[in-house]
This record gives sequence, structure tokens and C-alpha cells, in this order.
Amino acid sequence: MTDQTATSSKPGGGTSNVLPYLLIVLAALIIASNHVLARYLGGIVPPMGMVFWRMVVGALFLLPITALGLFANRHLIFKHWKLFTLMGLLFVPLGNGLIYTA
Repeated sequence: MTDQTATSSKPGGGTSNVLPYLLIVLAALIIASNHVLARYLGGIVPPMGMVFWRMVVGALFLLPITALGLFANRHLIFKHWKLFTLMGLLFVPLGNGLIYTA
């Protein structure tokens, strides 16, 4: 005789793991849409302008989710502000800027 828990959603005791796969597909669609949008707006918006607005929209989207963690770890963030600044200055033009100029 098998022990089935109350969280079982399939006959036989297995649980459905659909959410992780949906999140992977969503992440791939977001990344792919970034490249498609870069091609579409290539001659209209300057590359660094697209990088700026992508960072602003992303930060505004993530801020409500991460605000408590940022506040709780503010001493570490302020302690390593030079590293965060260096990573940001290198990532924006080298990581994202090259996507939009290609």
C-alpha cells in the first residue's frame, strides 16, 4: 500500500510540476523579444536609449518584489557600492549595448 499526501494531484501520488516549465518558457520569450525589439527599433531609437529604457522598466518592475531584500541588506550594498557601480557600468554598454548595435 502506498502513502499518498493531500498535495497529490495525479492518480498514483505524483504532483504536477508545470509552473517551472512555464517560467522557463516565459524567460525565453522575454529574452527573445528583447532581440526582436532591438531589430525592429534599430534606426528609430538610439542603442543606448534602448538600454536606458530597458533598465528603467526592468528596475521598476523588480522594485516591488525586491524592495524588502534591498532594505534588509542595505549595509552590504553600501559596503560594496564600488563593485556594484563597476558591474553596472560594464554590463550596460558591453552586455546590452552590443545587442542593440549589432
